[in-house]
Amino acid sequence: MATFNFLKQAQLYVVHDSKRYNIDIENVSFSQTFTETSYSVKDLHEQNMFEASVINKANPANFEFKIPVLRESDFDVVYDRILDYDTVDLYLSTERDVFKLEYCVFTNGTLEIEKSKPLSMTIQGEASKLSKVGAADSYTIPGTPQARTSSRTFNTAFDINVVLGGSSISTEVFRISVEVQNDISWVPYTTVQGAMSATDGSTSMYPTDFVVTKRVLAGNIGRYITDSNAGDLQDWNEDTTLVIDVGQNVGGTINGFHFDIPNCTFTNRMEVQTVFTQSYDWRMTSNPAALSSVITY
Repeated sequence: MATFNFLKQAQLYVVHDSKRYNIDIENVSFSQTFTETSYSVKDLHEQNMFEASVINKANPANFEFKIPVLRESDFDVVYDRILDYDTVDLYLSTERDVFKLEYCVFTNGTLEIEKSKPLSMTIQGEASKLSKVGAADSYTIPGTPQARTSSRTFNTAFDINVVLGGSSISTEVFRISVEVQNDISWVPYTTVQGAMSATDGSTSMYPTDFVVTKRVLAGNIGRYITDSNAGDLQDWNEDTTLVIDVGQNVGGTINGFHFDIPNCTFTNRMEVQTVFTQSYDWRMTSNPAALSSVITY
């Protein structure tokens, strides 16, 4: 009887600069497909209706996982790779097998913020190659293990402070989302020699390098409409400031995320539901030398 490999109790390891980090995850998914090119084999002598095909190239692998936002620095390797788009290797260890995603870049990091709920971040990205590298009970994941803190403190959005254009709108805000996007383009990797030598998945042509074509820091702010805050309703602004603090105030310091955006644009629209609300869609327009100067945690 076959033994199935279940995803429960799966563990993610991030390997960066020869260091191995153990990361808690949920809602993980990953896949990689191959490119198939079909061609007709019909001729004057053989009226074949079914086409033949060539498969010798792999598309970039895709992955997604969700991590909690901790007060400790255990998962900083993930947050930092969103900001600097440096590459990592990911290893997912299940009950039976270990899967490897090589040369990964994080393309999207989305922070969903709701009042009094734990903070979490969804990470999406692309990788050069996905493969099964061994059995869970015998394969050794490379890298020097990094120690985890003895206790973990989950950050919760108890305190939300939003200052738009120098004016606080915190009291009416009920929802915030922030997303970092690293748009990438894989360098062409199809060669005649590679196509000729490809005989199966292991010898297929895989992407080897990429370039970042555009970066976006954007998000949304949901705000209740009251009798005194409709000044931005159905309006827009091409150049204003935005400061967001979200987390928990401990001794006068917000433990969580701090966004200090010197220049951004926003459009405002009204949303008609049980309660009338307004929604700000904003996007950073300045170009800092490093995104870490805008986002701290």
